[in-house]
Amino acid sequence: MIRVDCAVCLGAASDDAGDVSLRVCRHVYHATCVDTWFAHCDAIEASRTCPTCRAVVRRGAFDAMCELATTILGIDAAVAIRDDPVAMADAMIHAFEQRRALRTEAVVSARLADH
Repeated sequence: MIRVDCAVCLGAASDDAGDVSLRVCRHVYHATCVDTWFAHCDAIEASRTCPTCRAVVRRGAFDAMCELATTILGIDAAVAIRDDPVAMADAMIHAFEQRRALRTEAVVSARLADH
């Protein structure tokens, strides 16, 4: 167990207490503190960086899936299922299938109208 101070709030943090250790540099933060920092980075349209060393932090697959779900499903649906990755994936697959069916229907209608 590594005990360090969170660079955002200066409170005690550890890499085994549910706090976040950034993969790129291994600096440790409270999850809520680093989420606030990343939200700030997003708000000013800057790259997400480590608050301590400014190493660029790539978005994880789950973050990317949440962002995509918000775009496809809408914010309310994405927030409602954020804590359940399986439900989120199922909802997104269903939404994609609905969109594909609508597009197919539109293409068939257009082709029939041409003849």
